[in-house]
Amino acid sequence: MPYVQIAVAEFFNYTPENMILRCNGATYCYTPFVLTVANTEQYGGGAVIAPGAVPDDGLFDVVMIPQASMLTMLSHAPRLFTRNIDTFPNIITHRASALTVIRNFPGPAHVDGESFMAEETLEYLIRPRALSVLVPRKFP
Repeated sequence: MPYVQIAVAEFFNYTPENMILRCNGATYCYTPFVLTVANTEQYGGGAVIAPGAVPDDGLFDVVMIPQASMLTMLSHAPRLFTRNIDTFPNIITHRASALTVIRNFPGPAHVDGESFMAEETLEYLIRPRALSVLVPRKFP
């Protein structure tokens, strides 16, 4: 519930910014409510932002949720928890192993739930096989 209260309060203070997204040899111009670059399905807490994302497929799942009214956002927010946010009206998704996001100004960004100030240009690149994971033979 605290996340919902914070989201509603911040909704009225938030001004979406113009962004340029470059991926797969194409350039897109967006003014999103949310732009997420994901390597797994979930934000955390059960919120599924990129249904079907596979962490070892070598691709980011890029999800652009467009601007919408508070009523639209609130009525569709439960889709994050029913694994069907991809049916949000006018949502756009891309899959890419590398991408660039260009904003007009430096500003906040989030990595794994941690916020930090980032430059206006953000570069994303998948490094295949960069993480080794040991799993017991009898993993359930």
